[in-house]
Amino acid sequence: EKCQQEHRMRCKRLEEQLEMATTERQSIQTQLLQRSSAINQLKDQANAKEQEMEEERKTHRMKIKSVENECVDLTNKLETQRQQNTEQCVSLQERASQVKTLQAQLTQITQTVEDMDQQSRTRLAHKQREVEVLTDRLKEQEVSIGRMREAELRRANHLEAAMTAYVSSTKSAHIGSPIKLSPG
Repeated sequence: EKCQQEHRMRCKRLEEQLEMATTERQSIQTQLLQRSSAINQLKDQANAKEQEMEEERKTHRMKIKSVENECVDLTNKLETQRQQNTEQCVSLQERASQVKTLQAQLTQITQTVEDMDQQSRTRLAHKQREVEVLTDRLKEQEVSIGRMREAELRRANHLEAAMTAYVSSTKSAHIGSPIKLSPG
């Protein structure tokens, strides 16, 4: 009877340990789900930033192309006017004034293109830094989840070993020493 009582107490302790391990495992799984959700959000943010950068690149290329076309148009117009000045012998003073104006516009547009290019490079560098920060955070989260998985696997292995030892000891206790009922 004392042996049975010890056996019941041992069973109860093991059941409590099993319940605690199950609760801890559920808590870790919840944390893993939360971390995975956070990683997915960071990935979504990184993808959104990348798309935003690509859109800015496209816009920048379109603006540069537009300004380049304006430059080509103005250059062609300037050349045409120079030819007309030579061919038609129109008032050289008036034509020279028009040429100067077009050259000033061309210089201004060239400066605008350079300014836009510098601003776009600055914005793209800023976006790249943001993507790098998000990528670093993502890597940290993945490392943390890897550690948690390893810890959970170790705890599961310990629990499985304890359960196997308990089951083995219980079987051998029943097989090796049968319970004798005292008359009475």
